[in-house]
Amino acid sequence: MNKKTLTITLALVLFGCFFLPYMDSGVFAVSGYDTVFKFSNGSWEKYLWLLIPVSAVMLLLGAAGGNYFLGRNTLVWIPLLTVLFIILRFKMETNVTIAQLLESIGYGLWISLAASLLMVFYNPKS
Repeated sequence: MNKKTLTITLALVLFGCFFLPYMDSGVFAVSGYDTVFKFSNGSWEKYLWLLIPVSAVMLLLGAAGGNYFLGRNTLVWIPLLTVLFIILRFKMETNVTIAQLLESIGYGLWISLAASLLMVFYNPKS
């Protein structure tokens, strides 16, 4: 698999995971989309959540067209840093233990974390 195919595949995965549950309490699940457009209450953080699908679209367009807007190395770090910020922010706001935090993270956030880690650290030859 070359770098272009990997980037297109993982960008589609990142974009799709934005609509999967990021936080899952067992009673209800909240996706990234829900957080931005339903539960954001006008805070500045909703724009931070949008960095994941926006960077995924920019990576997808860059891989398809061959010219990245900000450069591939910059764009692959944005989703990873955003996912880590979301996890740390949730930990600080709720004051839960690490075990409770890992339990409440939904599969959409886990897949986003894995896809962004793969995109950052796995660089096959073009």
